[in-house]
Amino acid sequence: MNKGVVVVSPRDTVEKAAKLMARYNIGSVIVVDKGKAVGILTERDIVRRVVSKNRDSRKTRVKTVMSHPLKVISARAYVEDAVKAFKKYNIKRLPVVNDKGMLIGILTDSEIISTYPAYINLIKESSILEGVPLPYPTNEGPISGVCEECGTYSDDLRWVNGKLLCPVCREEEE
Repeated sequence: MNKGVVVVSPRDTVEKAAKLMARYNIGSVIVVDKGKAVGILTERDIVRRVVSKNRDSRKTRVKTVMSHPLKVISARAYVEDAVKAFKKYNIKRLPVVNDKGMLIGILTDSEIISTYPAYINLIKESSILEGVPLPYPTNEGPISGVCEECGTYSDDLRWVNGKLLCPVCREEEE
């Protein structure tokens, strides 16, 4: 997760939130009230609820256009729980909260995707050490995910020397 979460107050203007998104090159801000995450304002919210309705972003308050209730995940949750939440709620960002419900970070679907190859390696190593058969073929068929060498997404990753590699990186490896 990222610990540096950009936040706004429900009372802030949409203009302020949009300027923060532009400054930090992000697609959303978390709305926090008294330390607790209460909503999220995304670029999509701004387009659909402000721009397309000809509302003045300098006067429109975040609380009137933010998405809520906010889906969050506990810092104690497993990665699998986050993946299930992304799929179940069709979301791309998941604020992470501590035991008191206070915002401590944010997890994105792209962060999950980028760690997938390393996660597969851990499963593979653990299975080998414990003598448990792997739940997937290691050398058969392509795997979709992010290449461990160049970081690009590919539907044709294959295991080469213990790493999941895309076709371009496989050629360079040979």
